[in-house]
Amino acid sequence: MSDKIDFNVIRPIDEARYLTADNASRYRLIMRYFYQNYERLRYWLTK
Repeated sequence: MSDKIDFNVIRPIDEARYLTADNASRYRLIMRYFYQNYERLRYWLTK
């Protein structure tokens, strides 16, 4: 095994960058709104 750390293991996760942004509370609110609408649509499309 190599003693080097793989870059993919330690790289930042771009998809979660909004959690530490200056306006994180705004981003969370927006993401919650879209997720709730997604959930409504999914239930609406079922039989």
